[in-house]
Amino acid sequence: MPLTVSCRQNQRAFGHGLDASTFPATTFHSDKESHTMLKFLASTAGIIFLIGLLVVIGLLMLIF
Repeated sequence: MPLTVSCRQNQRAFGHGLDASTFPATTFHSDKESHTMLKFLASTAGIIFLIGLLVVIGLLMLIF
């Protein structure tokens, strides 16, 4: 028995024919919440960068 897929199922499976009503809107509730989230992400990225920098400097001090 051959496996058949209709055009509509094929479009849905591969993401064709999608419109704005397919997915729920992702919006921030307020500018304060988005500012708080961006501030948290930036501080997290900064802390990770500083830890990596300290590790690299420590390794270079051990080598030389």
